[in-house]
Amino acid sequence: MATRAYKSTAGLGAKPPSQTDETIGFLSRLADEADLCLVMLDERDRVIYSNAGFTKMLGYEHADARGKNLRRLLTGADLQPGQRLGADVPHQVTFREKFFTRTPDGNQIWIAAAFRRVFNADGTVRCTAGMLRDVTDSGIHAMQRVVLEKMISGSSLETLTEFICQRAEALAPDTVATILRVDEQGLLHPLAAPSLPAVYANSIDGLAIGPCVGSCGTAAFRGEPVFVADIATDPLWAPYRGVPLPPSLRACWSSPFKLNNGRVAGTFAFYFRDGRGPSELHRKIVDACVNLCALAIERQEAELHIHRLAYFDDVTGLPNRTRLFEEIDRCLARPDASSGSIALLCINVDHFKYVNDTLGHPTGDQLLSEIAKRLSHHAGPEDILGRIGGDEFVMVLPGRDVDGAVDMAERILHSLVQPITISGTTLPASASVGISIHPWHGADTNELLKNADVALSEAKHAGRGIYKVFMPEMNKRGEERVVLGAALQDSLAQGGLHLHYQPQVRIEDGQILGVEALARWNHPLLGNVPPDRFIPIAEECGLIETLGAWALDEACRQMAEWRAQGIIIPAVSVNLSPLHFRNEGLADTIAEVLRKHHLAPHMLTLEITEGVMMDDGPTATNMLKAIHALGVGLSMDDFGTGYSSLSGLATMPFSELKIDRAFINRIETDAGTLAIVTAVIRIGQSLGMIVVAEGVETAAQHAILKKLGCHVAQGYFPGRPMDVEALSEWLRNRTPSPDTPAAA
Repeated sequence: MATRAYKSTAGLGAKPPSQTDETIGFLSRLADEADLCLVMLDERDRVIYSNAGFTKMLGYEHADARGKNLRRLLTGADLQPGQRLGADVPHQVTFREKFFTRTPDGNQIWIAAAFRRVFNADGTVRCTAGMLRDVTDSGIHAMQRVVLEKMISGSSLETLTEFICQRAEALAPDTVATILRVDEQGLLHPLAAPSLPAVYANSIDGLAIGPCVGSCGTAAFRGEPVFVADIATDPLWAPYRGVPLPPSLRACWSSPFKLNNGRVAGTFAFYFRDGRGPSELHRKIVDACVNLCALAIERQEAELHIHRLAYFDDVTGLPNRTRLFEEIDRCLARPDASSGSIALLCINVDHFKYVNDTLGHPTGDQLLSEIAKRLSHHAGPEDILGRIGGDEFVMVLPGRDVDGAVDMAERILHSLVQPITISGTTLPASASVGISIHPWHGADTNELLKNADVALSEAKHAGRGIYKVFMPEMNKRGEERVVLGAALQDSLAQGGLHLHYQPQVRIEDGQILGVEALARWNHPLLGNVPPDRFIPIAEECGLIETLGAWALDEACRQMAEWRAQGIIIPAVSVNLSPLHFRNEGLADTIAEVLRKHHLAPHMLTLEITEGVMMDDGPTATNMLKAIHALGVGLSMDDFGTGYSSLSGLATMPFSELKIDRAFINRIETDAGTLAIVTAVIRIGQSLGMIVVAEGVETAAQHAILKKLGCHVAQGYFPGRPMDVEALSEWLRNRTPSPDTPAAA
């Protein structure tokens, strides 16, 4: 190459090589060895010298390039007047040009050239020296940098994809670029196609991907690039010949892009005006573009996820408290809000905490999701529905007065009363509803919600499963419940509660078999607070576990004291909440209490409601088995009133079955109730359990139970609940008799 360049210089004259010629030869060899692409042009931009770097970059040997116009050589375009290099700066010594060229081997590259002119004395161009660089990669990198900057600045997905297509087309001028998105249902949606008519995007929007859905739909389906050299004849395009593509576009190369989880999120495609396959340049551009597209969609989905987390409940998909309050505020701010009424319904799922604690949070979440669907079914297009936390929903009804709100509440309660089946377990569902009306019950969101919540509390304390419309006097009762909760917490801490004990008497001979410990609360200011008032308060305030732990310890302490006094009571029964049985340390706690008071395990029986049997998880079941292994008795309390499960009764280690007082009250007058009680006694007998009837108040009830073979009676007839002193006196004075009522 150096010799070739030297000869081209020496051949201008016949004299032998001079020192200048040798210097030029040396410089030529030096230029060949440098990692540079150098070219020298005559006054008409024809190549008179090129180095090895020129051949390496562009593929043209010096002999092929010599004498040819550089622009025509690189671009293949016929020169028009004024198309000389640097034509726009004719008198400037240095200037720059940029070329998109195809090398002899078909490779396409971008060239940036810096030129320096040498002028004759008359100002005409003598020659031009040029240094060329391959800037293909830097152009792609520049595109990547700008797209990333746009992402950081918060540009929309549509803006980003439009820009990616435009830059890709600028880097590959012989192409048309498109970007399609694939949704989670496998449907195509155009994101960007700036060089195609809008009718094209409309024609493919919503198409399902598949094995024969053009280039893009097939690439998305296969998860790999698809090249179609002739759209007009390829079978992949057969069903889509009518897609309004410009007739000049003959070929299509589509590449899918995937998210981090492997899901195909879309395709990037190049359309070509000839049937040539993609070049190395196209591959580089596509590699960059598919990565940018995936990153842009990942960013958008992350932003949407963050938005959902910030404004929507992830269990039900409904607006959360923040979003709900914004929507209510907008509703109240509307011009027509001042001239009409707006109803706000606060909807609370009854016994949800009970379900959550016994069946676990996954089941609770499924229950909430199903309830949300039922509520959404009743909400109209103008209504607002959201979940504000836990088990509470809010529905806002613009333009609705009290009658409209009550009508909606009745429809909601009717729909929720239908049982819900989750993982094979059928759950009874119900809700309580509190109603407030704007503007009469509040001028702003907070006041409306506060008063609806007060009405909701009234509904729950009135028996649940009903609705209440707010009235001003309800505030006083709500304040009383707050005061009661604080007082209960203080009394538990200060030892302000005590236990009464109700005898459990064998029906056959009147012998006492045990006593049930019942919590009583006599507050110095509030007076005697009945259990049916303070136990729900304990549940609401999260004090029920503390109350149960106190009752367990106090009952065992009293049993030890009686035994020290020579008063023999076979066993004491203590009620525990289902929450206790989700505590993995419960068995150890019970064992420690028994050791502390030197009691044998058989002297203690734990009464458990049927809610424990709903828990399909291992914690509660294992806990029952662990307690049974201690030797402590287990009694199924209030059987038949809750979530009865005969299979659970047969498999769990219960030693006692208690018939609820609601059945005993009607045993004398209702044949159906008598049949139920008979069946329960037979079940208990067949399972080897002691059957206890609660709420026995008359001799007639006692006689019926004796005839049916019931083992034990508990109620006012055998003995009412008594404090320690009264019970001790009762024990001293009584003579066991199966049919004698207790002394008043």
